Amino acid sequence: MVVLVHGMMSTEAIWSYPASPADDYGALMAHDFGFTPLYVRYNSGASIVDNGAQLARLLQSMVEGYPVPIEELVLLGYSMGGLLVRRACRVAELENLAWLELVKRAFYVGTPHLGAPAERMGRVVSAVLRAIDDPYTRLISELGDLRSQGIRDLGDAHLHDESSAQPQARRTLSLREPQHPLPLLARSSTT
Repeated sequence: MVVLVHGMMSTEAIWSYPASPADDYGALMAHDFGFTPLYVRYNSGASIVDNGAQLARLLQSMVEGYPVPIEELVLLGYSMGGLLVRRACRVAELENLAWLELVKRAFYVGTPHLGAPAERMGRVVSAVLRAIDDPYTRLISELGDLRSQGIRDLGDAHLHDESSAQPQARRTLSLREPQHPLPLLARSSTT
């Protein structure tokens, strides 16, 4: 089985070919390699930590309830979806979920493993505007701070419970890439 997890502000339609929407990468994996595609849809505005935990539990339920034994799970995450895949694997490891043993390969397409610089830049610009003693610039800052939790998490690629609960004001106002102790899934081949 191949699990395809879309990126921010998209759906499973992202896996379709633009010239031929009826065809997609999941169908290609089925045709060429015999994998059954599972397309995951999630709310990319919600926190990466919560979405990843839900994905871990969804995969556990699927493995337990699938009508035939699953031999292998291939995880394919695009952009933010790759971060959800990493978080789901971490939750599966912590909770000893059976599906993790089935993962032999994980592919991360365009995944910002070190965070999204544009979000970090937005955070810094918002802080600068907030510091200016002018109601209009503060209003612009307040509007900029209306970004969803998912986008805020994307700035530093937050994958741990404690980082999602951290208020935006206490997060680092740095443009440097953060350091993460959470490795890519060690027992899988990752690309």
